[in-house]
Amino acid sequence: MNEHRWQKLQRVHNRIFFSAFLLGAAYLAAHLYFLQNDPRITGYYSRAVHDRWEGRESPEGRRGDILYRDGSVLATTRRLTRVVLDMQLIRDGGEEAVEGIVSMLSEYNGGNDIELRRRMQASRSRGLEILSGLPAAAAREIDERDFRGVTTLYYLERYYPCSDNGAPATVGFFSSRREHQLGLEAAWHNELRGFSGSREFMRDGSQNRLPGSLQTVSEEIPGRSLRTTLDPAIQLICEEELQAGMEEHNPDWGVAIVMDPFNGQVLAMSSAPDFDPNDFVAGRMFDEQGRLVSQQNPAVHYLVEPGSTAKPLLAAYATDRGWISENQRFICNQRINIGRYWITEAEATHYIGDSSGVPVADIIRESSNVGMARIAMKLGQERVMEAFSSYGLFSRTGVELPLEGSGRRPNSWLDEEQKWPTVSLANSGFGQGFSMTPLQLASAYCVIANGGYEVKPTLKLELEEAEPEGGMQLIDALNDRVYDLDSGQRKVLSEQGCRRAQQWLADVVVSGTGKKAIPERYMKSLASKRDLKSGNPRFLPAGKTGTGQIAAKDGRGYEEHAYLASFAGYFPVKDPQYVIVVMYAHPRRGQYYGGSVAGPVFARIADRISYLSFGERAEVPNET
Repeated sequence: MNEHRWQKLQRVHNRIFFSAFLLGAAYLAAHLYFLQNDPRITGYYSRAVHDRWEGRESPEGRRGDILYRDGSVLATTRRLTRVVLDMQLIRDGGEEAVEGIVSMLSEYNGGNDIELRRRMQASRSRGLEILSGLPAAAAREIDERDFRGVTTLYYLERYYPCSDNGAPATVGFFSSRREHQLGLEAAWHNELRGFSGSREFMRDGSQNRLPGSLQTVSEEIPGRSLRTTLDPAIQLICEEELQAGMEEHNPDWGVAIVMDPFNGQVLAMSSAPDFDPNDFVAGRMFDEQGRLVSQQNPAVHYLVEPGSTAKPLLAAYATDRGWISENQRFICNQRINIGRYWITEAEATHYIGDSSGVPVADIIRESSNVGMARIAMKLGQERVMEAFSSYGLFSRTGVELPLEGSGRRPNSWLDEEQKWPTVSLANSGFGQGFSMTPLQLASAYCVIANGGYEVKPTLKLELEEAEPEGGMQLIDALNDRVYDLDSGQRKVLSEQGCRRAQQWLADVVVSGTGKKAIPERYMKSLASKRDLKSGNPRFLPAGKTGTGQIAAKDGRGYEEHAYLASFAGYFPVKDPQYVIVVMYAHPRRGQYYGGSVAGPVFARIADRISYLSFGERAEVPNET
């Protein structure tokens, strides 16, 4: 009986155990099924396997070039190589493997094996970047030696082949590894930039790429290239002559701009002191705290008071509108009193005219502050404001550069309903109390040179593969100019008004304050050394000197003994082809007047450009 009950109980236990086993197996099977189909789990192991045996890379799309107008290169992209070490794999090979790699790589870093060995011994990284900037030939040599744990990776780096004379502040700089940009590189970034592609490959057990396994998923897309309006020969001339003036007069900074007055193309834009944009790419333009050493382009970033270069702009507009007559005479005594202020001539010995007064042409030729102050006070607030605004002096030019400055009116001008203090009105007549950029001044002189039309400065000649724009003319030839000024350009001065102003500016050079702006080539062409008007007009410029004060940094008054020396003009006098502006801030050596500091630099720039335009056949007296 007991045995029978025991057997029965045993069968029950077996059934329970078997049922539990079946339930456990079913649960395990179900759990494994769900694990197998759980994307979080399968994705993890799939990625692990993929990362172990498969690799991917994202080749950069090549950034477009920045070119001179003739196609020579200002900025380009080089294909370089970096060497990366897997120190775990290398250490597995022992000290012999380390020394072999040190010996090989020292051939490419100037033989500095001590530094290589120190860095390798101090690292356990599987991705130690040990060398960079190697040419493709060096990378091939390293790959052929087939050291375990040594990988060469290609990368793209920006390069500026004309760094010493290639308008660095205008072209700017770019690096894919640094966030700062400047100049055209920043303004045209979206057009210049390339887009990365995607490639996949298989790895072996040592994590090296298997030959023949590379597959392209998507191609990289190169950026578009920008052909600028800059002329390489004229840019070089400006760089050299501007630097010569820097060395002679030791100013804070200088700028030289050359424009085509008919289409606004900027042929040269030079500033000093300059810099090498390759230093930025290499990380050499950062201070100890990692901050970028400030670099700006004075042509578009700096606001300066124009001084006497503003005088012909106001006088030309006023006579053209009939507000004053060109024969009207103004008393030009040594100084005049306005309230508690005195307005004086620039030099103590400067006195022109007599009690009958001086006509406008002579006021411009002799650069009389008193005469222009009287003209401004006669015109009044609204007309002076209209005159300067008509040249675009208080609005950005729209040139294709970032952070362009805009001319500023003095605080007393900002409210048009507010009456200006009389002294502010008088000062405006000789270019004091308001500011503009050097490029704005150059654009204003284009109006006088081209017959009265406003032109917008531009640095863009052509964008590679650009869609055609309606009404736009592409200029491909080096010296082609566009004369169709009636399609959209705003008329500022009449032709008669321009001819009158052009005569004033010619007189400034041959018989006024601008004699030092006469090029040597013109002097050689004189029929009579006693008559400065007897030379070949193809080599004679026209323009105006300027000596402005530099505003104090706190905005209150002016810096003591700090002046802006400038010369703005164009040449040839009979057929203007080039507008040139030269400025130096705070010259500390020699004189500080615009005619003495900027005038000779203007003369040398015009002289050298004349050989580009007219060749060597020059000394033909009085050719008309």
